[in-house]
Amino acid sequence: MNSRYDVVIVGGSVAGCILALCYARRDLKIAVLEQKDNDAAYKMLCTHFVQPIALPVFRDLGLDGPLEDLGALRTKAAFWTPAGWIDPPEDYGDQPDTAYAYNIERRLLDPFLRAQAASRQGVDLKMGHRLTRIEPQDKEWKRAGANSVPVAGRR
Repeated sequence: MNSRYDVVIVGGSVAGCILALCYARRDLKIAVLEQKDNDAAYKMLCTHFVQPIALPVFRDLGLDGPLEDLGALRTKAAFWTPAGWIDPPEDYGDQPDTAYAYNIERRLLDPFLRAQAASRQGVDLKMGHRLTRIEPQDKEWKRAGANSVPVAGRR
């Protein structure tokens, strides 16, 4: 493969795919390396709770409606402690951009975000790829080992 990338993102889960979508809007060429070889894979030991601070990003990328169509529920956190429940009566304040969080299962969220990233021009989702080491080569970085992913840029 002789492609050059402006950005290489290691990890094709929530943060990696959202970052790829943000960079794609800037007309950059992005490689997303995900070690799992199945694009339907998801993190089983992670929360289903998307913090309210993420809402503006989801909205800006046009993902809020499709997420709700997929089954994401608007929610807020409530916590049980030995002293009782911590459950504020209101949502997360009066700012509409961060007034609620999303609850969605990772088995739905992770594949959805990968599909969104893979469908965007400039994003190359590489399932079954794992970064083990990078090293400088002249004025560029190269990935050492099999399935090399050249990266344009400066050190």
